This record gives sequence, structure tokens and C-alpha cells, in this order.
Amino acid sequence: MLPHKNYAGCLILAASSLLLSACGGGSSTNAPNETTSPEIKPQPFQSSFSSTLTIEEKTTNGSKKYDIPTKSTNEKDNGLAYSVITELANTLATETEHGAIRYPRLNQLMRFTLGENDNRFNLEIEYNPLLKQATAFTLIKTSINSANTDQTFTCEQEDSSLNNQCAGSTVNYDPTYGTVDINFTQSTFKSNDLSENLLILNGKLKGRLSIAPQTLQDIPQTSHGSVVIDGKTHQVIAAVNTPEQIIGSRIFNQGISVLTNNDINLSFSKNNNGLYSQYIDHSHYFLDAEPADTQNLSFKDLTSASQFTLLATLYNFSSFGNEPKPASLMISASVEALKPQQVLTLHPIPSNSPSADQNNPWYSDNSYFNRSNIPNDFKVSLINHNTITLESQDIKATIKDKKVKSVQLNTVLLDSSASSLTRLIILDYQCGEANSPCKGIQVEPNGFGVKFNNTVLTNSSPSNHGSDNPPPPAITLNGGIVYIGR
Repeated sequence: MLPHKNYAGCLILAASSLLLSACGGGSSTNAPNETTSPEIKPQPFQSSFSSTLTIEEKTTNGSKKYDIPTKSTNEKDNGLAYSVITELANTLATETEHGAIRYPRLNQLMRFTLGENDNRFNLEIEYNPLLKQATAFTLIKTSINSANTDQTFTCEQEDSSLNNQCAGSTVNYDPTYGTVDINFTQSTFKSNDLSENLLILNGKLKGRLSIAPQTLQDIPQTSHGSVVIDGKTHQVIAAVNTPEQIIGSRIFNQGISVLTNNDINLSFSKNNNGLYSQYIDHSHYFLDAEPADTQNLSFKDLTSASQFTLLATLYNFSSFGNEPKPASLMISASVEALKPQQVLTLHPIPSNSPSADQNNPWYSDNSYFNRSNIPNDFKVSLINHNTITLESQDIKATIKDKKVKSVQLNTVLLDSSASSLTRLIILDYQCGEANSPCKGIQVEPNGFGVKFNNTVLTNSSPSNHGSDNPPPPAITLNGGIVYIGR
């Protein structure tokens, strides 16, 4: 029998509508105050846009209107309604009397998949996040039931052939959340082919992401330095350290090219004849300037990095058409950038006809598929919140959530066949996605690099009928593509 004191306590608690599993000296498997919360599953990534947009297509046969409906997708769908991509790449190459120079450029893309059914419109807006303005608009129309499956339309400023901005449009982008508000008012997109077809856009698009996209700050920075222009300091947000090399007909000198936070490119290079520099202002139609002299420019080559120092020097602009030359600038700078170190090696895998391989140029010691070098020309793309692509040496690695999704080698070369006809051949080698899984790959801890250990890419190229010397059935990769930082 329970003691009287505890028994009374049970009656009082019961009267208070409290449920107990035992009373008095009993025990429970759960702590008295423990509560069990239901498991909360993370919500899938959502990508959407709201729309009041209409697209009017005008052709020689008449006109037709398309009303673009609001759309919402998630990561389980085949494609996303709206995406944000940030790109950092050496996409600008200039030629000077001292040699060629590649510059880092920062670009942002906003992509919309508009419409479904028989007519789809893919809208891509290029946006400069440093100048905070749209720089180009492209609209691709895909007609499922038409022989002309893809038609490309672009939008240009009516009063300028130099500026590819779209009249009658406004773009307001919020980098914190990746949201964008776009307004079109009689914005005219012209066909890129010889036709006079037009697309006229009216209405609004509002793109939304449930998770904020990656930004420039997510790309590791290993360079450091600053540039002072007419007494105002600008930070270096990206720097590329390139060795002396020959690419095609261009000679690139050893040097460093930088991008500042006000969208200025500045290069420092050296060859056997001395040191050189160039300044490019992208906010004023690619105005360029060179120093009056280079005696204040110094270069230091270290084991793992290079350093350029520029004491205050006057830079003079080149002529720009009939426009008067801008006033000269007083510039000083100090920049240090790491050298790329990771070697990448490619080798072809023999075919089923070893005797034929011996006479096939694709298997020769100096062929495209037999090479070993250090990749230094990178393109880094951040797609939404969790995907990174690295491109260099014609090889593109896609990394999602720090796991390799695919690796692809894709390029167009002259066909190395015995035929006297000169033609181009498309090379496409892959692993991952719909192909064989990627093996022997290790992702760098920060997600910005991959290392290969006999990784095999299989030939996914279009059929090369008529080629006397077919490309290898597969190739191996060793070494890696490791981005050392901006």
C-alpha cells in the first residue's frame, strides 16, 4: 500500500488533469519534464517569379501575343524558374605593343525560364554588380513544333551602338537575398538573324529565391593590395598571376592583372625589354591609359607569389574616336598575387586497334590529349546557393554541395585526320550526369578545386564519320584544377 502522503498527492495531481505514468516510488523511462518534438524536415529550395509580362512577337506574317504566367519551382524540378549566377573570369583580353593581357571580370546573370508548352522563352540579363547596372539582355525563343527551334533576340539602347542596354527597362537587384524586380515598357528585342522579327516586352517580373545565392565574397581571396587613383583608394577584389606563355598567335607576358571595387582593370607585366602597365575604365566605354614612364614600377618574383609596386605615376589616355581625351590620372599601387601550382595531366586511353593508334595523331606525344601543364586561366561560376563550376584548360568541373556532379572536356579543334580537307571536330568527354560516374576525384575542402587520380572521361562527342583518325574512346586525368583564389 502506498503511504498516505503520496497517495493523496496522486489524487490532487489527477484532479488537476495531469497525466503521470507512475506515482510515489515508481519510475519512468522519460524524464518528468521531457517533451518530444516532431522532426522538422528542411524545406526544398524554392525558385519562383511573379509576372505581369506580355511578349508580343512581330513578324512579316503578322503579330502574336504571349502572356507569361507566374511560375514556382523547386530543386526537384527539371529546371528552375529563376536563377542567379555570379561569374569571375579572365574574359577580357587586350593587345598592346608589349604583348597580350587578360583581365579578371566580374559578371552576374539572372536567368528566367518563361512559359511552357509549345513556346518557351529563356530570358538572360547580364548585370554588373560593381556598377549596379544591367549591361545586356538576351531572349531565346524555343518553338517545340517549328523547324527553327531556337531564335535569339537582344535588346539595345536606341541611341548608342556602344552600349548594349535596353531602352524602356529597369532592373533593381538585391544581392542580400538574390531578389530582382524588372520592369519593361515597350522594350524592343531585335532578332540576331537576318530577319526583321521583333519581340516587344511590357510588364513586370519579380524573381525570388528561398535561399540567398552565393556572392563574390564566397569566392576565396588570396591576393591583396590597393590602387590609389587621383588620391582615392580602391581595393583590389581580384588579381590574376599569369606566367609568360603563347596562346594561339598571342604572346602573354608574365604579370599580374587586377580588378578593383570600382570596376577598373589595371595590369602590370614584364618581358625581356622591361616593365609595362595598362589601365582600363569600363564605366566609360573601355577607355585605356598607359603610364608616361615605367621607372616607378617594380617587380618582385617570389617562390609562390609575385609582387608589383607602382609609385605615383602619371597615366595618359589614348585617343577615343573624335572624343576629347580625358585628363591624365595619377596612379600608385601595390599588389601581391599567388602563383598557380597545381599540375593537370591528360593522357589518351588506347582504342581496340593498337596498330591504328600508332599512326593516329591524337595519340602522339605532342597531341591535345597528351599534355601536362599548370592551369592558370580560370572561370569560376557560383550558381544559386550550392553549386560551383570551375573551368580551365577546356575542362569544366561542376560541384554541388561540395560533391562532384560532373566533369567535362569540351572544345572545337581542327580535325587531325589524313584527309586533305580541313574541317572542325567537336570534342566532348564526360563523367557524371547521364554518363559513367566520376571516380578518383577529391574535392578541395573549400569547394573550389578538384584533384584527379586516374579519372576517366568517356567520349561523348558527336559521331565523327569520315575521320581517318578518330579521337580516343576515353582519356584519363591526373593532377587537378584547383582555384588558388581571386
